[in-house]
Amino acid sequence: MVVTIRAFNVTDIFFKNYRMLNSNAAMAWLILRVETLQNLILLSAALLIVLQPGKRLPGFVGQSLSYAITLNTIQVIMTRFRCNLSNYIVSVERIEQFMHIPPEPPAIVEDMRPPFSWPTDGRIELQDLKKQYRPNAPLVLKGITCTFVEETRVDMLAAKGQEAAIYDGPD
Repeated sequence: MVVTIRAFNVTDIFFKNYRMLNSNAAMAWLILRVETLQNLILLSAALLIVLQPGKRLPGFVGQSLSYAITLNTIQVIMTRFRCNLSNYIVSVERIEQFMHIPPEPPAIVEDMRPPFSWPTDGRIELQDLKKQYRPNAPLVLKGITCTFVEETRVDMLAAKGQEAAIYDGPD
């Protein structure tokens, strides 16, 4: 995936979108859990206050619940702050990791290019050609065997999930 992102030269856009989507999803998940837990605690406290035997002062009950709701809000704000701080720290670590990825070699090496008319005569034979995008990726070309003779046009056609069909024919 990194190779494709670099090939299209969209690393800045990818990092911006990835960081935003990843951090927002994680933060929303965590805050939902924190708020659920706090609401359960607040509900339990309110039930204990209301169901407690004896005389209750209405002002005390109202003030207790008001403070509990305020503490819930403060807890959510602190959770958001902590999530953002963690995301900034992780993004710095990721940038440091990506700085040490070796650059890809250039697509065209001028000193090593064959002449424009190459091949002028002869043939190219491929036997059991297998290619993959990276070492751990699945094969994208699976055992292609073919021969190309001079002045022959070659088209490779493949639908997704099918074998490549090679057509050899004159121009």
